Amino acid sequence: MVGPAASSLTPLARADGSASYKCPSTGSNILGSVNAPVELPGRRDALKPEEATVEVFVKPGTAAGGVGERYVEGIIKTLLGRLILGREKGYARRGVVLTLAIVGGESVPRGDSIIREPSPNDAQSATSLHVLAFSSKGHLLLTESQGAFDFDTWERVRERALTICHGTLAQSSDGDVAMAEDVDGQPLEGIVREAVEDKLHQDYAWKIDEA
Repeated sequence: MVGPAASSLTPLARADGSASYKCPSTGSNILGSVNAPVELPGRRDALKPEEATVEVFVKPGTAAGGVGERYVEGIIKTLLGRLILGREKGYARRGVVLTLAIVGGESVPRGDSIIREPSPNDAQSATSLHVLAFSSKGHLLLTESQGAFDFDTWERVRERALTICHGTLAQSSDGDVAMAEDVDGQPLEGIVREAVEDKLHQDYAWKIDEA
């Protein structure tokens, strides 16, 4: 339990109807809006020309909608199709559009720790899981996330992951800049670099001996 449930009506001024809700178990803030009747392009009037069409869109706060969101949309659409009076005057061949957006959450406190190499138990109990990959110059190449988190949490994860991969900048007495070890130990770039150097030394040891 992260706090009591909270809800409010008409938080959006330009929607025909709107409401917000804070989930007491996850801390997620959900904002909903409904607009009706609206024109829907490409509607198949031949199916039920005397009724309105219900459209539902579920939008996660930090990523594009996926299979899970489409599944939820189907459930809500089926439910609302039985509740909304689609044959109301003025609704024929038009649409009722409901949008649900996850706009924030507190299920990941700012003080929570970020585990570099989580164990299976850590992964199972974690609020969110993140995988990031960087180029040798620090450019983000890949990001995959799972779970509940906000943008601030993801940004902290990105900064920590960049430090884990490349370390922190350290300037020596002669002015050279190198990647120093971070709080987790040697950065991954240093581990890879040492492995490559050792392999090259083994493969070309005979040349070094001859020199």
